[in-house]
Amino acid sequence: MAVNLDASLEYKFSIRLHTCDPADDARIKAGKDWLDAEELAYMEKSMDMRLLDFRTAERPWRADFLPQKVQNSDDTELPDFIDSFPGCNNQYAKANMVSPRLKALIETHQTKEDGWQFFSVEILKQDGSPYDNYYIWWVHKVVDGIDESSEGLKSVGGGPLRFKHQRANYAGKKSPDRQRMHKSVIGGLTAWIDYRFFPSARIFVSDALFQAMQDAGITGIAADSVWSEV
Repeated sequence: MAVNLDASLEYKFSIRLHTCDPADDARIKAGKDWLDAEELAYMEKSMDMRLLDFRTAERPWRADFLPQKVQNSDDTELPDFIDSFPGCNNQYAKANMVSPRLKALIETHQTKEDGWQFFSVEILKQDGSPYDNYYIWWVHKVVDGIDESSEGLKSVGGGPLRFKHQRANYAGKKSPDRQRMHKSVIGGLTAWIDYRFFPSARIFVSDALFQAMQDAGITGIAADSVWSEV
């Protein structure tokens, strides 16, 4: 099984982190500008307006494109898993923020097939005093693992999925028998992104990691959907 990871409703709309240093805003903008330039250079060289090879490429991120500190707007207690923060995504990738104990748990499940990075970030309280150090979990493993025959998927245009690489969205009820992934593609992976769900989708994780998170009492996590493997 594969789990599309989401933030739990308890924390989904209550966590408000913001930058507090213009240098961090500049780092985030530098990452956007760099990616825009890479995209333009690819199009000029390849003449591929669909950006297929560009969208499917694994693209590790850089510390100088991410904030070094963020501030909690209202001093609420933070969960282990935070879904949204400044600089957490671009049009091709999605990152999350995790506590030290969640980072340690994730690392115990890492395989040689996985691809991700951790970047340390300081979190400040509302008054500017230190709260804790968390980690940005940037997953850059990109796959195309969707089973096109899944009844619970449709193309972003609204029609059925007729060919490989076509971008997809949910259609109707979310359940493992209606959303499926190819085991030959995701077997051995702990966390990944399926590029068809860019840019709004969350990362996928193995059911083994998700169960370990639940067993450890990790806060802030939920399953948006569970997918079967075929």
